[in-house]
Amino acid sequence: MKMTIASSLLIQELIINTDPILSTTCVYTTSSAHYIRKKMNTSDFKYLSESAASVEKNANRKGRPHNERFPFQQQHPQATTHLMMKYSQLHVPILYGPQIPRQDRDDTRERYSRALLTLFVPWRTVTDLCSANQTWEDAFKSRQHIISVHSWKIIENIQLLHECKKDRDEHLLQVIAEAQVDNDAIDP
Repeated sequence: MKMTIASSLLIQELIINTDPILSTTCVYTTSSAHYIRKKMNTSDFKYLSESAASVEKNANRKGRPHNERFPFQQQHPQATTHLMMKYSQLHVPILYGPQIPRQDRDDTRERYSRALLTLFVPWRTVTDLCSANQTWEDAFKSRQHIISVHSWKIIENIQLLHECKKDRDEHLLQVIAEAQVDNDAIDP
């Protein structure tokens, strides 16, 4: 799967995040609920240093609640300067790069399986997705039970989009063929 520099950095930051909650969610779900804060400020440091009890105490205060913050692991290059924050509302991630292949094509089955595993199965290393002696298709079959019901709906919608585009293209070809037949029937 060809990725842009921005998307590969986002995935790296999602994977290296230290919070156990984020390590059990897939890349798609995490990126729809969280974003990377560009620079940590004093309120971020204060939020991270507070204990759970004081966070609960602050929950009773008036005003807009703080967005949850999640620090990166120490080995992350930006662990001391950046953090991940939770959106107030969920967002739909925009996928850059090549589209996810069709499910029903044999020639792209490996790419299809790799794309779905990468987006919809929780992972930290490639071996969490596919072992060295396994094809991506076999890995997908053995791990598809991990994919959430919500993610399956997204996958079904991706496939539906492919089918709509295919039907549109077939209809266009039919209209063009009919127009050519009509043009051939006209005597000059």
